[in-house]
Amino acid sequence: MDPMDPETVIRHYAPTVYRLAAARRNGRALVTAPTFSEYENALALWDCSVSRFPLREENGFSVTEDILTAIVPGLDLLFLCEPNNPTGRTTDRALLERILEHCAACGTLLAVDECFCDLLDAPAEHTLLKYLQRYENLLILRAFTKSRGLAGVRLGYALSQDPALLEALRAHVEALGYPLVEISAAAHQGTRELVLRTAQLLQELPPVAVYEPTYVERPPEVDTDGAVDIQEFDGTWVVDAPWLQRLIANVNFGDYESRNWFDQKLRQSGLFDKLEEMGIKDGDIVSLYDLEFEYQR
Repeated sequence: MDPMDPETVIRHYAPTVYRLAAARRNGRALVTAPTFSEYENALALWDCSVSRFPLREENGFSVTEDILTAIVPGLDLLFLCEPNNPTGRTTDRALLERILEHCAACGTLLAVDECFCDLLDAPAEHTLLKYLQRYENLLILRAFTKSRGLAGVRLGYALSQDPALLEALRAHVEALGYPLVEISAAAHQGTRELVLRTAQLLQELPPVAVYEPTYVERPPEVDTDGAVDIQEFDGTWVVDAPWLQRLIANVNFGDYESRNWFDQKLRQSGLFDKLEEMGIKDGDIVSLYDLEFEYQR
């Protein structure tokens, strides 16, 4: 079967990690450490027992053949990130093949995250795509986000030849009330249905709320040139100035912009310069009538 056959494409990348964990709920899983944290987060959400294979500095944070001893019958799922996030390391191709074969012998699903594969110098020499036809226990995650520079968009897909896995994922997604649409742009399968379903959902969205702009009065000009009296009592600096009460009365301390305006006016008045000349330290308390705050340069 062609690796890009529509029956092979399961679902886009971001939810697939969680859907895959749901399909292996209460199972046993193995991840490398360090690696992409979403794997373990998803597995924990679905009560999977997670073991970690440590990537050691003396081995260049690469996967070694010691991982084969951690793959045993009863292990339901192994996540490998190729190249790994965050180390950027890839696993030796011959070792990857041995891991895949060993997983097949142990009945373990090998989920290989190739979302960064296209950024390698020779991605075709590292991907396991050609093994999809031979190994039903192989699932490959791919994404457009990194290779196509789609910042902020988690767009991708998963590939597998395991019909039981596809049905488990379908059952989980549809149980949540979401349709699962199998698509193939090459075969023109499912694309029209997906577009029509998307258009239908967009029509069901509530109308966009339109907010009228609110006029905000310009704050009054406050003359801050008057005298300032400052006294220090055991780390608390008490400030008194005739203009200070008028300034405070025009500040909405629940509004970020208003607080910024207040801070700007205090700095323009030279108050902070005076406090520093008198020896105020970070963490001291500044008391302005009913207002107190911790001083930070």
